Amino acid sequence: MPDFTVNTTTVGGLLVLIVSITLHESAHAYAAHWLGDPTPGERGRVTLNPLKHLDPILSVLAPALLLFTQSSFLIGAGRPVPVRIQNMRSPARDFALVALAGPASNILLGLLFTAGYVLLQRGATPLVEDGTVTSVLLGWGIKINLFLALFNLIPLPPLDGSRLVAYLLPGPLRRAWYRLDGIGIFILIALLLSGALRWIMQPALHAWRWWSDLFIAWTFG
Repeated sequence: MPDFTVNTTTVGGLLVLIVSITLHESAHAYAAHWLGDPTPGERGRVTLNPLKHLDPILSVLAPALLLFTQSSFLIGAGRPVPVRIQNMRSPARDFALVALAGPASNILLGLLFTAGYVLLQRGATPLVEDGTVTSVLLGWGIKINLFLALFNLIPLPPLDGSRLVAYLLPGPLRRAWYRLDGIGIFILIALLLSGALRWIMQPALHAWRWWSDLFIAWTFG
């Protein structure tokens, strides 16, 4: 049997990440549209077309470097979906719902990849033997989407989890919290360069192992 390890890990991982990022960003756009904000539609973001959501560096180049350096996790990002909370019926609540739609889409997609793996294993098909294209793609699908969901739920502006924090804060504190968006990205970069992000993402690593053990036990139990 041919060895797909390097080629499939690189190409397959990037393809799965692109699909996952596209679904994440489009979920933001659709949620904002449904909650009364026409801005994503006006900017052409209410679509599943990857070209409308991907960023050449954050969605392709940076993840590719993580793959080639054999990083223990793979993460990426798309172009932020523009929204105007003033157009929403309940700005703070609806902004939080728009934000949570992204991680929710990744959790759903991760569950679908998990279900696919389990169903193929239960069917005793050789398509999911270790090292095959199918097993690698399904494994990436589970791991990438779990990481994307948990990473984006970190309560640090401008990540999605910070919007839920904002909703829970009283008015004056909420406005001050929103103003942290401008410096939050620099905090994230500092966490990444210092290695602290790896420590913060430890829950995601443990969740990945727990999730893996769960569906393996379900498959072979």
